[in-house]
Parts: sequence; structure tokens; C-alpha cells
Amino acid sequence: MPLFDHLKPFAISLSAFLAVTGGAAASETSYYSGKPWEVVLNVPDAQTERPYCAFRTSLWETRSISIEKMIGAGDEVSIALRIRKDAWQLPDNQTTTVAADTVLGMVEVPMKSIGKQEIYSGVPTVPVLLYNAVIGAMLDSVLAARQPQLLPIKFNDNEPLWTVPALDRFQAFEMNDAFKRCALDLRGL
Repeated sequence: MPLFDHLKPFAISLSAFLAVTGGAAASETSYYSGKPWEVVLNVPDAQTERPYCAFRTSLWETRSISIEKMIGAGDEVSIALRIRKDAWQLPDNQTTTVAADTVLGMVEVPMKSIGKQEIYSGVPTVPVLLYNAVIGAMLDSVLAARQPQLLPIKFNDNEPLWTVPALDRFQAFEMNDAFKRCALDLRGL
């Protein structure tokens, strides 16, 4: 049975996506790769983990900042922050707060260690919409159409300030478009 012409691009995209992701196997699909940021769709192989679009740094080899968008219960979109550094030796379930200068001013995000080298914002204690607005403000600052901003991350302990350089306007446009395409494909999963 021949495909309708308007369905052919969708069928080709789906076939390519399944070929790249290997069906149900864990994978990352790149939507944008540059410095200092990249956009990837992460599809874990574990059924208990949710797929997510990651807007993460590609600037450093041994550390990263990742703003992740995922689909939760009831098709609710949630945003999380993940920060990793290879040299960290964090105790289990340690909590801390990180802060960032954004278009909304200084925002603070509560974090929890989820391994020896990683902290994660996890499930918010405030309503999801407010939480999404706080982390979303970080993303909005970096992708601001008129003047993309650098992203400084301040830690509550002895970790020095991490500063991700600002994008130029063209990069911000490309990354915003890539993140939207990733989010659309995420919804399709």
C-alpha cells in the first residue's frame, strides 16, 4: 500500500530516528553540537527512566551543566538541572543550593547528590510550574533573542564559580530551534 505524500517525511524521519536510537536501546541523538552548548535527546534503555532533551555544556571535558526537559505524568512538562564534575566525591543524598543570574534576577535551585560526581534538582518541593519557571529562566537568559547572556553558576560550598560564555545571536537562534525540535520529538516518544 503506497504512503500518502504528506506521510512520507514522517515515515522517513521515524525510520531514521529508530535507526539512530536502535529501537529501545539507550542512545543520544544530537540536534546541535557546538561550543559552549549542545542539544541532545537522551533515550535511556531502562523503563524506569524518562527520556529527556538536554541543553548541556560542551565547554569542559571533566564537568558539565545540563538543563533537561522531560514529559511527566499527565503530559506535564518538567525541567531539571543536572551538574556533574569528575573530581567530586560527594556523599550520598547530600543537599545543596546553586544560584544563577538570569533574566528574572538571581535564582536558586535546590540540588541533591545522585552519585559521587553528580547533583540533580530532582522532584521540586514547590509547585512544578514555579520550579519550571526558575530553571526555565536560566535557559531563557542563555537563549535571549536580543542579547544572549552568559550563565554563571554559584555554589554554596568551596566550589568556585562556573561561568559559561554567552552565545552570539545566531547561535542562540540555532540552539533555540534545535531545543524546540528535540522537545517535539520527545513528545512523539
